[in-house]
Amino acid sequence: MSQVSLLVQSHHPHSGQRIKLDRYYTPSKLARATLIAVDRIEPVTGTVLEPSVGAGAFALAALDLTSANVIISDLDPDAPAMMSRLWDSRRSAGKPYPAGFYERQDFLGIDWLKPTWVVGNPPYLDAEAHTRHALSISRKVVFLLRSSFSSSRRRIPFWTEHPPRHVWQLAQRPSFTGGGTDNSEYSVYFWDKDWTGPTTYTPGWDWTAEEG
Repeated sequence: MSQVSLLVQSHHPHSGQRIKLDRYYTPSKLARATLIAVDRIEPVTGTVLEPSVGAGAFALAALDLTSANVIISDLDPDAPAMMSRLWDSRRSAGKPYPAGFYERQDFLGIDWLKPTWVVGNPPYLDAEAHTRHALSISRKVVFLLRSSFSSSRRRIPFWTEHPPRHVWQLAQRPSFTGGGTDNSEYSVYFWDKDWTGPTTYTPGWDWTAEEG
């Protein structure tokens, strides 16, 4: 069974007014669909780090769907995944839960960890910095990002240096607030530094159908 330890960073903005500390949390169903899709291509094993953990959607999905050990990090001390009641309910149900907490760790300063995977939804304004840092500490990175992340002229050097293994273009816009969606399209990007083949692409990925 998976084991978890905790570190502790933030989340993701819409267009318009931003919520304090980018508290835009990934829907659980999307996180689970992502782990299922990635695991189909490459088994998710070893250690998974979810930075900017927020409500812990990817960490919980990794715990429930894979055999990987899980570490989480968030700069926001009030992130739901940092609250003991979330893990108490899993403990009482006999499910994996965190082994320890290391609070208010900035992911960009976490260089002593070498997880097998970094999986998550990085803060929008620092997405490139977080992606670069994730690739500097891990060989496999899976990030939910705006699709426009791949269309910036200034990122041509980044894409030349770091071509992804696979990209899933979401068919349905997710809601990060539990209400409506924003005006952006989203994709899941999977980087695998051990991959030497071409980048493959799934357009119109129906992530809502990955799990009944």
